[in-house]
Amino acid sequence: MFCNMDLKHAWLPFFIIVGVLLIASPLHLSNRYLRASDFDVVVVQEDENASAIALRYTNDTAQAKRLCEAIIDINALTPDGALRAGQSLRIPVLARSSGKEVASRERDILQGN
Repeated sequence: MFCNMDLKHAWLPFFIIVGVLLIASPLHLSNRYLRASDFDVVVVQEDENASAIALRYTNDTAQAKRLCEAIIDINALTPDGALRAGQSLRIPVLARSSGKEVASRERDILQGN
């Protein structure tokens, strides 16, 4: 059946498949956290969600949103980021030239902890 198709229409299934993959892909190319190769592991505390954990790693709201999306994606969580106490999560950590970018450690220093 495919052999009988007009050549100009032969590319149509290819473009449809590529379009669907680009739209439906959970990998957001602009989110650096989804390309991270280093991870911290955290244990979820009572009443925490993915957003709260992301805010432990950065003070920047936009970065926290991207990190939250990555935490949900990497750990195959539900879209709302709901967690249960005691659950272990992999948290992507971005590399910096002077070491890992982990804002929680910077926040602890700033708060005197």
